[in-house]
Amino acid sequence: MKHEHRLNRQVAKSVAKNLKDSLQEQFDCGHSRSAKASLVALSLQLSGFKQMLHQPERLEKALTEAAQASAAPFVVPQEIKNQGDVIRQTIGGVPVVVLNASAENDQIFVFLFGGAYFLQPTKDHWRFAQRLAQQTNTRVLVPQYALAPTHQFTAAYAQLHRLYTALYQDTPVSKITLIGDSAGAGLAAGFCEWLGQHQMPQPGHLVLISPWLDLKLTNPLIAKYQQRDVVLDADGLRRVGQIWAGVTSLDDYRLSPINGPVEVLKNVLVFVGTDEIMFPDIMKFVKMLRSRNVLVESQIGRQLYHEFPLTPIPESTVAIHQIQQFCFD
Repeated sequence: MKHEHRLNRQVAKSVAKNLKDSLQEQFDCGHSRSAKASLVALSLQLSGFKQMLHQPERLEKALTEAAQASAAPFVVPQEIKNQGDVIRQTIGGVPVVVLNASAENDQIFVFLFGGAYFLQPTKDHWRFAQRLAQQTNTRVLVPQYALAPTHQFTAAYAQLHRLYTALYQDTPVSKITLIGDSAGAGLAAGFCEWLGQHQMPQPGHLVLISPWLDLKLTNPLIAKYQQRDVVLDADGLRRVGQIWAGVTSLDDYRLSPINGPVEVLKNVLVFVGTDEIMFPDIMKFVKMLRSRNVLVESQIGRQLYHEFPLTPIPESTVAIHQIQQFCFD
């Protein structure tokens, strides 16, 4: 009880500090974060997600609940269904939800949702996918890939291989964009490196939103960002990463694409916030891509949090426009 009380006091102190900083930032000359983003950052901190990752008992409970939920089909929010043009398909043996299914645009987004490799997509994921589909007038495919703790990464790779192979039988790879956030972005990057290692064609574009690039989170600079990150806890992520990896080394590029053959990638767009623990690895990854002559663009959200393009803020609208320009222009 004393430990829990002390932890709650620490959380309250951190929330108060971030609220003070958020209010002060609104008066800082030249500050670029919107007022809405400051409010969303506070709500994310109050959501308890970071605390769930940090506390072993709560994390174990969440993993148990996730194992039970993963056996059922995706639950698509009613608000998304109400907008119409949402169908379910099986492509390459993989269950997929298709948004904007009748779009005349022949481009395809394949969206690999994040969630620390064990959580189902949230409303923010579905809303982002829907906004992406509507603003770009493009089909967005959301595959239900295998998740921890029931499965390890090899099951997800097998599914993505079948799905990707089935897609490019009918669609030129130049018109396929693989997009992911957080863990889903790490999966997308690792899978594209795997494609290169197996002499398979790369997708036309790769969009990575706050990618988790090193499952072990070994970068010493991460500690500098831990307190300001309102979403993620490094220790909890490492625990989940071990489950996702199974018996495979966490250094394997399929799990930690920052260790992989990055030179095989092409046309990469990366989003990252300066207030997230993934920031040091993502900037290192971008530098690696440039050093190997890979076309890469990075969009850095000043004072923004993990996965900021997924949340209902003005910066998200800008991000989707940047995705459209990068992939279609």
